Formats: sequence, C-alpha cells, structure tokens
Amino acid sequence: MYHRLYIRAKGNQFKNKNVLIEEIHKSKAEVIREKDLETQAEARRAKNTVRKDKRNVRKNVAMGYAE
Repeated sequence: MYHRLYIRAKGNQFKNKNVLIEEIHKSKAEVIREKDLETQAEARRAKNTVRKDKRNVRKNVAMGYAE
C-alpha cells in the first residue's frame, strides 16, 4: 500500500496532505472490511458443513444404515 500511495503522491494525484490521509484511512478500512467478510464467509461454510453432516446422518439412520 505504501508503494502505491507513494507513486500516486509523486504523480500529483493528491491535492494536499489531508486528502492523502483520507485515502490511507479509506484503504485501511477497506482491508479490514474484506477481512471481516472473509471471516464471516468461512464461519458460514463451516456451519453449513456441520448441518450437511447432521442431515446425512439422519438420512442414513432413517434408511437403516449404520452410522
């Protein structure tokens, strides 16, 4: 991130220091948000796997198969 912002600053992409600082905060917030979303998705996948396993066990018991 530092390198990307440095190059943009050298290329006169930011009007002043405050705009640069806002961009830094926005970028960091985006990274944190993506990390949280990935964690939530992983938890959802784990929960669904457990539900699927339980459902398969119930089906097997209902059909007379051993666990």
